[in-house]
Amino acid sequence: AYTSNRSGNRFYVHLFDAASGAPLAIIEANWLGMMRTGAASGLATRYLARPEAKVLGVIGAGWQAQSQIEAVCSVRQIEEVRVFARRREVLLKFCGEMSDRLNRPVVAADSAEHAVAGADVVSTITTSSTPVLEAAWLAPGTHINAAGGNALIRRELDEATLLRAEVICTDTRETALKECGDLLPLLEKGRTHPRQWVELGELIAGQRPGRLYSNQITLFESQGLALQDLALASRVLKRAIEAGCGQSLDWGA
Repeated sequence: AYTSNRSGNRFYVHLFDAASGAPLAIIEANWLGMMRTGAASGLATRYLARPEAKVLGVIGAGWQAQSQIEAVCSVRQIEEVRVFARRREVLLKFCGEMSDRLNRPVVAADSAEHAVAGADVVSTITTSSTPVLEAAWLAPGTHINAAGGNALIRRELDEATLLRAEVICTDTRETALKECGDLLPLLEKGRTHPRQWVELGELIAGQRPGRLYSNQITLFESQGLALQDLALASRVLKRAIEAGCGQSLDWGA
């Protein structure tokens, strides 16, 4: 559950016992949401990126970019991270902090093209309404995590990028059909179809193939699912109880 107004955004996950209906926890979920968004991209990278991937290119240096980088670095031996954002002062601060956190080079790129050129994995995490990534910048074999286009008014990828992607993976087709600002314009033109898309769960279960050869361009369109929040919040509650963290609440009768 969340509220959004001029004072900012507030996110909470409410957990209930499925058998009794009794409330279990209320968890402040701003950080939690960032973690699960990055984790989904990390999982997609594990199944779709080339095993030898070494360079990560990122467009966006906001709050959510942190977990995107950390997740990719946790599943591939990334040696260099290149990041681009429009506000130079924010970009430089972000790169310095992430370099210290990850103990590897996180460098500020001069342009989005510079961040992406030659990268093995590319992550876009912006709120842009116009494409920030162009197909001409992509090297053969690149895997893309597009995590910012989770609304119909948002677009991060140009049409040529989508057409170059031989594997398009989504959290679920149903969610992508309702929310994905990147895919719907292509769908309306008849240049893609939901049956061509692969769900992340299908990859994990081995029901659908992912990358078939090294030079394929693969794409994960991240929209987010309530089930991801639920799974992560359940684990957080278990860890909090074990560590003695949190505050007991009087739920009433």
